[in-house]
Order: sequence, then structure tokens, then C-alpha cells
Amino acid sequence: MNETCVGFEIACDVLLKGAGVVVTGVVLFIGSVYLMLTLILGRWMGYLLLMVAFSGWMMLLSSLWIFGYWSQGPGTPVNLGPRGAEPAWVVLEAGVESGSQEFPEIESYPGAPWEEPGLALASAKQSVTSAVLFILRLMSCSICCSPNGVLSQYS
Repeated sequence: MNETCVGFEIACDVLLKGAGVVVTGVVLFIGSVYLMLTLILGRWMGYLLLMVAFSGWMMLLSSLWIFGYWSQGPGTPVNLGPRGAEPAWVVLEAGVESGSQEFPEIESYPGAPWEEPGLALASAKQSVTSAVLFILRLMSCSICCSPNGVLSQYS
């Protein structure tokens, strides 16, 4: 069982590493800009310019974060950040009849518990459609093509 720091549900070493990274980032990124402004403009004018620029940047990012939802209209979907790789269908076997020795759940298709996919699964519908079309293309090519991929003559 990991010990937690200051009541957070985070291990102490992870919390201290994160705090160290944040402090290092502030010192390197903001400190280096402050150092350059101090060398050029002097200590107080460099500080004022840095704080004005930093405050403006924070207001700009805050306004994008706060008003971003309403800028696109009330129908804008929320929580659409980076999603990673889309789930994909893996074709087990192709044929005219639906059935599988390994996966008996396929036998109950299209009855319960299968459902028509809604709007949330529109991207999955598209990937399944393209996978099925790919398999059909391969099947048709294996029927009417020679081994080198050229269409053979029907007799």
C-alpha cells in the first residue's frame, strides 16, 4: 500500500516529482524570459513587461477555456480531446452465414443483445463499413483474379 502525501490519493514520490517539474518549468521558461528582459530593459521595467505579457496570455487561455464551449453554439459536443487510436473490428471469418465455433454470441445476431448503433458510434460504423468493404474486395479478387492480381477472363 502506497503512502499518500498531504491527504491526496497520489504517492509521495509522484507528487514530489510533479511539483519539481512544475517549479523547474516556471524557473526555466518564465525565468529565462525575465532574465533577458532584465538585461535589456532593467529590473523593474523587465518585471512589469513580463507580468503584463504573462497576465495577457493567461487571460487569453482562460477565455478560450471558459467561452470555448459557447463559441461554437449550444450543440457543440463536449469532452472531445485527444482520443487515441479508434477501436477497430477484426474480421474473424467471412462467409454467407453468420456463425462461429469460437464466439457463439454471433449466433444471436441481429436479435438481443445486439442494438442499432447511435450517433456516439458513428466513427465505429464507418470503420466497420470500410473493413467489410475491404474483406468483400479481397473475396471478389480471390474469386475472379489470377494469383498476380490481374482479372482473369470468364469463359
